[in-house]
Amino acid sequence: MGSLSLKMMGWRSAFTAKEITADVPRGKLTDEAPWGILRLGDYKMSNAVEVNDSDFEVQIEQHKGLAVVDFWATWCAPCRMVGPVLDQLAIEYEGKAKVAKVDVDVNIKTMTKFNVRSIPAILFFKDGKLVDQVIGFMGKPALAEKFRQHAAA
Repeated sequence: MGSLSLKMMGWRSAFTAKEITADVPRGKLTDEAPWGILRLGDYKMSNAVEVNDSDFEVQIEQHKGLAVVDFWATWCAPCRMVGPVLDQLAIEYEGKAKVAKVDVDVNIKTMTKFNVRSIPAILFFKDGKLVDQVIGFMGKPALAEKFRQHAAA
């Protein structure tokens, strides 16, 4: 792994990320430091669940309350950008919203059912009914507002 770039200061660190984090227990690393570098703290990966063609109806369409579904693919760069944002929101809205992920490469039936043609596609379901959707990357403030809007309704 290369040196961490300290772009804000215009110079490069002499330490690699591996050297900086070598003595830190794996469960204590996070990527949310105000300056964009690792910091210590408790970190929970996500409350998001993987759903597929066979269990989508049970997991999402029969779910009471808000369910947010991320249609994504491993090769999709914007999907990889929005994934951590949804993981954070899944933790923040634990008990208020269910966050699920559907890999479009292996769940074509569900993708087709909801006419997902571009990814990332984030669909909002309320009591099993589709109520809203977002296509493409959306940052955390805008997605958090969508979560607030639909969780309150």
